[in-house]
Amino acid sequence: IATTALRRDGGWLLNGTKMFITNAGTDISQGVTVLAVTGKDDDGRKRFATFYVPTETPGYSCGHKLKKLGWHAMDTRELVFDDCWIPEDHLIGEEGNGLRQFLSVLDKDIGTEFEAARWMVYRAAWLADQGRPYSTEAAMAKLYASEVANRAASQAVQIHGGYGYVRESEISRFYADAKILEIGEGTNEIQRNVIARALVRQV
Repeated sequence: IATTALRRDGGWLLNGTKMFITNAGTDISQGVTVLAVTGKDDDGRKRFATFYVPTETPGYSCGHKLKKLGWHAMDTRELVFDDCWIPEDHLIGEEGNGLRQFLSVLDKDIGTEFEAARWMVYRAAWLADQGRPYSTEAAMAKLYASEVANRAASQAVQIHGGYGYVRESEISRFYADAKILEIGEGTNEIQRNVIARALVRQV
């Protein structure tokens, strides 16, 4: 993240570019949410903040629509901020908390999947405890929970970048260990077969 935001005249002055932004150049877009560097902490780490920039703001412009291999209906462009001034009340949340805000969105997406997987496991276990048929529910729980674990581990690696990929990091071990969950005790392909047979019988 190289775009900067500096306090100026009771607001913020943005400079920099953002690449591969979706739908910013369409008629439905009224503005964009931007993460920018606002300075550095005492230990030298960058500080970030999140800002809302309305479409007609002077100094804010969109580049040409990019020609992608696919997803042609989706407008994708570069954004340019050239001495783009926005008032103080366009700061979203607290200055210095911007990166945590963005990462928290990822946490909530994964958290939702964790919760769904947990209740699928609980339901299969409850059926087993009741002496009722549970093979289909167990297959669904195993399939979904193992894939959630892999998605979560993959996002963890992505968030940590190179540090998530080196073997010295615990993140890389989680990433490697999660894969076996889709293979051991019945591969996910087998779980899909079990589920499909049960659904076909219900038709």
